Amino acid sequence: MSCPFCNIEGLRTRMFYENERWFAFLTAPYHTRGHAIIAERPCGSVCPRVDRRGWGDLSCFGATLGEVATTLTRHYGPKDILFSSLRGDVTHFHVHLLPLWADEEDSWREGKGDSYKRGHLMEFLGNLERQANEEAEHERRTRQITEDDQRREISETLKPQVEELRKVSGYSDAQQNNPADG
Repeated sequence: MSCPFCNIEGLRTRMFYENERWFAFLTAPYHTRGHAIIAERPCGSVCPRVDRRGWGDLSCFGATLGEVATTLTRHYGPKDILFSSLRGDVTHFHVHLLPLWADEEDSWREGKGDSYKRGHLMEFLGNLERQANEEAEHERRTRQITEDDQRREISETLKPQVEELRKVSGYSDAQQNNPADG
């Protein structure tokens, strides 16, 4: 399977944040409104390297995670944002940011405060993933369109959200032609 994150130009229409090491974009199809991914630049490995001081490739990840989560919170206003680095089939290091909505809280939280039932949140996310995959498959069958056509259509649908996220995060056109892309 080729890496879906290595073709930065293919993701450019959904990108709303980038710096010298990381870039963030809205997913298509998404698991929940505002579902974003932060990916390492360039494709390195399953896990970023850490040097003796404990930073290495993660030197600006904390700041990136904070800036992207703040942008999503300002734009969408979710109850919480979950971030997860479940590897799956992609070897390119990436982190999912999933806004969690107050009306969904009963589905993923149990008890008082922040106590989670063991495995309940992962079950909720698995259900979201299955639902998104089923909806995408149903859409493909119903409309008989290719995955590339569907991605282009979804990217076009997400364009207003991406533009607003770019404004909130201060993402400029100059960053779109980043020499680090080459």
